Amino acid sequence: AVEGFVPQRLVVRQDAAVAPGRRLPLTAAMTAPEGRATAYICRDFTCREPTSDPGTVRTSIKIRG
Repeated sequence: AVEGFVPQRLVVRQDAAVAPGRRLPLTAAMTAPEGRATAYICRDFTCREPTSDPGTVRTSIKIRG
């Protein structure tokens, strides 16, 4: 879960039981390596390497001023 209010962020939960991209086509190529919860952090139409580390996710979604 994301702690606090984070404006201008989109969080999409992909259910492993549903084919990737079926509900939201932009997620079709986004997989969860080893079946682990995985985050794809994207900015300006470019995504970083996927991560399963909560600390990396928390740091990446902080507002930069």
